[in-house]
Amino acid sequence: MNDRISLPEAARRANVSPTSVRRWIDAGKLKATKGREGSWNLSFEDLRTFLATVQPNRRATVAPPVAHPTHATPNSSLELEGYREALLEARTALERERRNNDELREQLKRFESEIFKLTSEMQALLSRDSPTGVLSRWVKSKIAS
Repeated sequence: MNDRISLPEAARRANVSPTSVRRWIDAGKLKATKGREGSWNLSFEDLRTFLATVQPNRRATVAPPVAHPTHATPNSSLELEGYREALLEARTALERERRNNDELREQLKRFESEIFKLTSEMQALLSRDSPTGVLSRWVKSKIAS
């Protein structure tokens, strides 16, 4: 297998940062070539062999390149189950957020209604012409004295 992969893809497959892969290349531990655009490319088999010597238990976790990356499919039923669980968790979280948003909207409606009532009461208390404009008359009497 002579499939070439990019440095970020190698890092993802090895479950390390791209900086780690760059260090391995700079130290001569991993063979890589620099493309015309300046990005590093390396052989998948070289990465697999390197990981098998450095960390033997990682060999099984490094999956071969997908033939069509735009149409990536799960490699095993366990991976598919992981996708299903993640999807279920996301749906549950989304439904919880929707319920929270609905509750907040209801609270906002109640607060707006209460503010409207209080505003009307304040206007009545401060009104000059209204018989209930007691506060307005009281304030005027205090200012006059």
